[in-house]
Amino acid sequence: MASKDIEVNPLSLKRLFESSFYTIDFYQREYAWGEEEVRTLVTDLRDAFDDWSGAREYRRKPDRAPQYFLGPFVYYEHAGDLRFLVDGQQRFTTLHLIFMNLRAIGRQLEEPRHVEMLTPVIRKYDDRSQPRYRVDIEERARVLDAIYNERSYESSRADSLSVRNLWERSQDIGPMLREISTDSYARFVDWLLNRVVMAGIRASDSNNAFRIFESMNDRGARLTSVDLLKSYLLANVGEDEEKLNHRWRHMLAELTAVRDDHSAPGQFLKAVLQGRYARLEDGHDDIASIDTALNLWVRRNEELLGLVRPDHFHSFVEQLVELASTYRTLLHASRNLHEGLEEIFFNEKNGLSSQMIAILAAIRPGDTLTDAKEKARRIAAFIDRWYVLRTLSEYPVQQRDLMDVVRGLLPGLRRSATADDVSEVLAKYIVADDQGRVTLEGFGLRGTNRHQIKYLLARLTAYAMKGCGRRGDVGEYLSETHPYQIEHLFANKPERHREEVTDALRFRSLRNQLGGLVLLPASDNASLGAMPLQEKIARYGRQNVLVGVLNRDYHQNFKDLREFAKENRVESFLRAFSGKASMAEIIGVRQELYLRLCARIWSISCMGISKSSIQGFRDPFTISASEVSTTTLEKNRPKTDVARMVSAGILRPGTRIVLNHHHADYWAEICADGRVRLEATGVVYTRVDEAGCIIRETRTCDGMRLWCALGDDSTRTSLRELRDAAREAGLLAGRR
Repeated sequence: MASKDIEVNPLSLKRLFESSFYTIDFYQREYAWGEEEVRTLVTDLRDAFDDWSGAREYRRKPDRAPQYFLGPFVYYEHAGDLRFLVDGQQRFTTLHLIFMNLRAIGRQLEEPRHVEMLTPVIRKYDDRSQPRYRVDIEERARVLDAIYNERSYESSRADSLSVRNLWERSQDIGPMLREISTDSYARFVDWLLNRVVMAGIRASDSNNAFRIFESMNDRGARLTSVDLLKSYLLANVGEDEEKLNHRWRHMLAELTAVRDDHSAPGQFLKAVLQGRYARLEDGHDDIASIDTALNLWVRRNEELLGLVRPDHFHSFVEQLVELASTYRTLLHASRNLHEGLEEIFFNEKNGLSSQMIAILAAIRPGDTLTDAKEKARRIAAFIDRWYVLRTLSEYPVQQRDLMDVVRGLLPGLRRSATADDVSEVLAKYIVADDQGRVTLEGFGLRGTNRHQIKYLLARLTAYAMKGCGRRGDVGEYLSETHPYQIEHLFANKPERHREEVTDALRFRSLRNQLGGLVLLPASDNASLGAMPLQEKIARYGRQNVLVGVLNRDYHQNFKDLREFAKENRVESFLRAFSGKASMAEIIGVRQELYLRLCARIWSISCMGISKSSIQGFRDPFTISASEVSTTTLEKNRPKTDVARMVSAGILRPGTRIVLNHHHADYWAEICADGRVRLEATGVVYTRVDEAGCIIRETRTCDGMRLWCALGDDSTRTSLRELRDAAREAGLLAGRR
C-alpha cells in the first residue's frame, strides 16, 4: 500500500462535523451500540472534562490545554463534502446524538449562543433549503427529526435496528448529560467541540480504506493491553507456556461469549488487579493506572505482585484463569437475573459496574463457587442499599461516588476468608458511614432522577407482588422489550383540586411525590390518559398489588394480601381510600407505605448482618429526627456551591432567595445544611437547580444564574455572581 494513498489528519469535533457529511455503504453493520457503550463514552468525556476544568491555568487559557484524543476513524471521500465511514460509525453516530441532546439542554437553559454553536455540527440546509443531517443516512431522517425537534417517536415494524436503537440511545444520553451541572454546561460544550479531537485516516478509495481497516484490526496491528499483558506473562512462565496459552485463550473466549462483549476480558483483568493488588495509600493512584494501561502497571510492579521466578508467573496466570471461571458466573448474573445474585443485576442496571472490583477483592482463587457467590451476593446487596439510601437522600449516585466507597472497603475485603468476614467488613463501614435519617417527605420525581424513581418502583412492586404470592419480576419491570412506565395517580389537571391545593406549584410538587406514583405497562398507562383518580381506580383492579390495592374489590378474598400487610406492618397504609380522601392524604399515606417497604427490602439482614450484632447501628429508615447528630448532619452536607457558601458564611441559614418566572416571583429559604426549601410547597431540595425545575416545569435549570439574593437596597444579585465574587475575594475555595 503506497503511503501517498493515505492521509492522517487530527481535527476537533467542531471542524470534523461542520466541514463534512458522513454516511456508510449499504453493507455496513447497523448502529448497534447499547446503553453500556454509550454510557462509557459519555462518562469518559465527562471525566476528561472534569480533569480539564479543574486546572485553573487551562480555564484561563483553554487553547493551551491538552487535547482529548477520541481515537482514529477510517474513511474515503466520494464527492464534495461527503465522506463514507469504514471504521467509526458507532462513535460518529453517538457523538451526533450527544450534540442533539446538548442542544435540547441548551434551549431549556436559555443558552442561545451554545445552541447556535451546536446546530451546524448537527445539520445544515442544502441548496433546496432542506435540512441535511451531518450523519446523513436516509432511513434515519425521520427519527433524527423527532430527536432534533424534541418530539416523541413511535417506532414501526418497518424500522431497522439502527433506527430503533437511535431513539433508545438518545433517551439514554439525555439523562447522562443532565448529570453535568448547569453551571458547567457552557464550558463543557466549548471543550467538547474545540478540545476533543479524532484522527481521520483518509484512503484514496473504498478498497484502500478496507485494507487499512483490516490492517488495524484483523492483523493485530492494534494490540490491546490484554494482548500485551498475555505476551509478557507467558514469556516468563517457563516450560508450560503452550499449555497456559491454550487456557488463557479459552478464558478470553469464554468471557467474551457471555455478553458478546470483546471488552469483557480487559474489564475482568482490571477488576482483579484493582481489587486485589492496587495500592490505596496517599501518593499512589494505582486504580487509575491499571484502568489506563494495565499491562504497563503489571510490568512496573513485579515485586508488588510477587513475580520474581518463572513459577511465580505460572502461579499468577493459573490464579487469573481460576478467578475468570468464577467471574464468568458473575458476568452472567450482571446481564440476567440469577437467583441469589439479583443485586449484581440491579447494580449493573444502575451503572455501578465497579461492584466487580470489590467482589474480586474478597473472592480467592481457592474459594468454592458457592462460597464465592455468597461473598458476591453480600457485597452487591451492600452496594444496592448504598445506591437506594443515597437516592432517597438525593445525593449523587455515580460511578465515581461508589469508587470512594470501594476504596474504603478494599483493605478489609482483601483479608476476608469467609462470607461472614465480608459481612463484618460491611457492618463496620455501615456504622462508620452513618448516612443519617431517611425520610420521603417531599421526595419524588425530578428532572434528573427518572431512572432512580423507576428502579425504586420496580423493586417495591416486585416485593409486594411476591409477598402476596403473585409473580413479580423486577427484570420485566425494568426491561426495554416489555416497557413499563411511571404513572401519576393524579392527572396533570390542577383545576380539579383547586379547593384543596390553591397553588399550582404546590400541586405539581405534591403530584410528583413518590407516594403519588406507581408502575404500569406502557400500553395500560397510555389508555388511562388524563382520567380522574376515581375513574382510574375502577381499572386498577387488574394491575399489580401497589396499584390494585386502591380498588376496594381487589381486597376481596385476598388472604395473602392481608397477611403481607400484617407481616410488614403496613395494614394502615396498604389500602383503598374513600372518594372524599384528599390528594394530600392519599399521597401522604402511600409515601409512608413506600418508606416502610423500603426498610424491609433494604434491611441490613440482606448482607448477612443482624441489627443486634453491630453496636451503635441506627437504621436510617426508622431513626427519628432527634437522633441525628450534628456530626452526621455536617458530614452529609450536600457538596453544592450553595452549601459551600453557607459553610463559608457567605449565605446565612434562613436567607430568602427569589426566582422570577413569567413575571411572577417565587421564594425559597436557605437551610442550615445548604439545601433550599420552596416557600410555596415546603419541599426541601438538595440543589437550587431542582427547585428551579419545579417552578419552570423543565427538566433542567441553571439555578445559580436564576436564583437571586436580595441586598439591603432590594437589588437582586444572582447566586452565581455572589459565588464568583466570594472566590475572587478569597472567601470561597473551588474551581474558578
